[in-house]
Amino acid sequence: MADFPIDYAYLVGSWCSAVLWGVYGVLFGLCLWLVFNHGQLHPVQLAALISLYVLATCHITLDFVRLIQGFVFTDSGLPRIYFFSNVALKINVAKDFLYITSLIIGDSVIVWRCWIVWRKKWVVVAFPILMVVGEAIAGYVAIGKYLSPDLTTDTSIKPWGTAMFSISLATNILVTSLTAGRIWWISRTTNKLMAGTGAGTRSLAAITLIIESGLAITLAKIIEFATFQIAFAGTVNMQAIYIMFELMPQLFGIVPTVIILSIQVGVTSSKAYSAGNGPHSLPRNGVFGANSGEAHVTSYGRRTPGAFPIVSVETTTYGDHHASEIELGAKTATMPKLDRKASTDSSLA
Repeated sequence: MADFPIDYAYLVGSWCSAVLWGVYGVLFGLCLWLVFNHGQLHPVQLAALISLYVLATCHITLDFVRLIQGFVFTDSGLPRIYFFSNVALKINVAKDFLYITSLIIGDSVIVWRCWIVWRKKWVVVAFPILMVVGEAIAGYVAIGKYLSPDLTTDTSIKPWGTAMFSISLATNILVTSLTAGRIWWISRTTNKLMAGTGAGTRSLAAITLIIESGLAITLAKIIEFATFQIAFAGTVNMQAIYIMFELMPQLFGIVPTVIILSIQVGVTSSKAYSAGNGPHSLPRNGVFGANSGEAHVTSYGRRTPGAFPIVSVETTTYGDHHASEIELGAKTATMPKLDRKASTDSSLA
């Protein structure tokens, strides 16, 4: 395997990070403009969106300062290698602190989203929360090791770094699966009741968006974990991990921003994340709305063969049980009084 020294890695990583930051800035600005002018966003999502962008901007700012110090004010050759390898420098510690904080915020957001989708059931997210706490402890302890007096011989950084990367990867896979699985289950039930209304298409779009965004982060974290293990193995001079260190803060922000942006521009609907407000259903405006938990009333204009007037169905009380157990909530229509079964059949005809 060819050598890839640390100064090359920093240079390539910084260039790639700058490109992503430019893309991120455009997406972030457009997302905020759409949110404040055409839509709503849950305060938690908005705070995370802004925080991740600020952290990514601070990270790339420190990155360029470090590049100038290393390539302009430091001699080439070994002095430059030693400079970039000195993880105990304050600017490097600050960068890694920003990186780990971005990682924790990103994972916390997907756990929060899962909690909302599962109707705020703490039992579902209890273990993912512990995983996020665990990765935070591992990450900040690893930073603390940078300041160890015997840093040059201290090999205890690798276990903490390995723990942080592996826990974060597992958290991302687990929570993405829980969220997508929940929406799939609700949409499966909804499709049986609302065939032909487009609810299934919106739910499929939401599931696809969640899975694709989760896969993007998962793939990046797998590459990061692999390059970290190679760098710390010490058998070859392959420092590609520092490219990933530069890219990840941008990716942590870009992925959730793209999800929110797709909601705002209508690539998928926020209602694709919702199915009423029953004990087993999703909030009205999904995990992105500001008024989660309200009832969702939908009027279906399809008429029955008997030319009954339009039926309004309030999908608020059905759960994710077997189809035979599902009950519709209030059903109102300007038609002669029908029995409950006939009213249900005509509303979904």
